[in-house]
Amino acid sequence: MPASFRPVGKTRGRLSKGVRFRVRILGLPIPVGCRVSVLRDGKELTWCGGVRGALLAEHRFLFEPKGAATVVVESVETWSGLVASVLRPLIQPNAIKIGQDQLAALATALAT
Repeated sequence: MPASFRPVGKTRGRLSKGVRFRVRILGLPIPVGCRVSVLRDGKELTWCGGVRGALLAEHRFLFEPKGAATVVVESVETWSGLVASVLRPLIQPNAIKIGQDQLAALATALAT
C-alpha cells in the first residue's frame, strides 16, 4: 500500500473476511480501524472503517480479467452515515488521491 494509506501495527493471519487492521490515512491525525467485509479470490476485495451511523467508509476493489495477462481494476468508495454528506467536500479530495495511489501501487505489484 502507498504511504497515503499505510497499514500500522500487527494484523493477525492472512487477509480474509472479518480480518481487522489499522491504517494511517493521508490527512488524518490517528490510525483508523478497518475490517475486510468481502474477499472473493481474484474478483473483489472490500473493507470498511469508521463509525456506523456517523461516518462509515467502504472501499471496494473489483478485478476483471481481460485476456491472459491483463486485469482491469475498478476502485469504488462510498460513505454513509449522518455526517457523510456534510464531510464529503473535506474527505473527497484525499480519498481521490489515496485511490489513485492505491491503484498505482497495485499496478506496480501486479507487474512484478
